[in-house]
Amino acid sequence: MKNPKQRILRAAIAFSIPAVAGIPCVAFGAANLGEATVWLILLGAGIAAIVLGCLGASALWFRYAVVKRRLEIRDVVLTTGVSDYRTLSRTFRLRKNALLKELRAIVRAEWLPGWMLGEKGLIRTAQPVPEPIRCPACGGIVVQNDRGWVCPYCGTDSEEK
Repeated sequence: MKNPKQRILRAAIAFSIPAVAGIPCVAFGAANLGEATVWLILLGAGIAAIVLGCLGASALWFRYAVVKRRLEIRDVVLTTGVSDYRTLSRTFRLRKNALLKELRAIVRAEWLPGWMLGEKGLIRTAQPVPEPIRCPACGGIVVQNDRGWVCPYCGTDSEEK
């Protein structure tokens, strides 16, 4: 699983830059408005950058906070094994309904593979499926043979697992 927090953080930073860069564009464009149409274009681009940056960045920073909290809940469940609603709601200072909303989103996003929502807490349904072993040469999924494993795509084999 890729880190969704990192992807949102990069996007939020990328949207924050135009908001800051748009301020001098508006200042220079407004100060020199009567001289040429270039300054009018610069003024318009600056306003657009500020609006896009402020709206986009604020939405992405809010999304970042939500994903960060959900990943923290997931990490507590996976590392400590705490799965009952009462303990989780105390740990994260959330009401039960808010916690259930977060847990539903976590389970739906498959950030807790092998878990489902139960009546009093999360229930482990199965052991998580391990990641497949990949071939170091081509990246294909290897298969087991009598000597260890072999890649069916490029033929690379190894005795170690």
